[in-house]
Amino acid sequence: MSNGKRPWYLHASDELSRISMDIKKAPFLLTPITAAITLLKILRSCDMPAEEAHKIAETHANLPAVMTMTARRDCIDLTYEVLDDLRSRKVEKQLPTQVSGRDRREFERFMRGGLE
Repeated sequence: MSNGKRPWYLHASDELSRISMDIKKAPFLLTPITAAITLLKILRSCDMPAEEAHKIAETHANLPAVMTMTARRDCIDLTYEVLDDLRSRKVEKQLPTQVSGRDRREFERFMRGGLE
């Protein structure tokens, strides 16, 4: 990004790392737990490139272990659910925007497995 700002999901991932450290320090403090739940719900419900979703899931693979320190089943379940969702996101195949009908059909056939 030319203005020096990063995409929101990268910032959210960094914040999740910081919150994870806070939970490790004080696992029963409500503020970091609430922050983690909020961020996880946002990550689950928002759209982002699949590659970034996979990267976030990989970066925070140890988060379920951290959340077990809270002894809150809802946090643990949410963490697993969100990380599984991020891991399962599919890379969308983009079709060219301006293609004639015949070229588009050939392109779609190619994307499904090649031209005959």
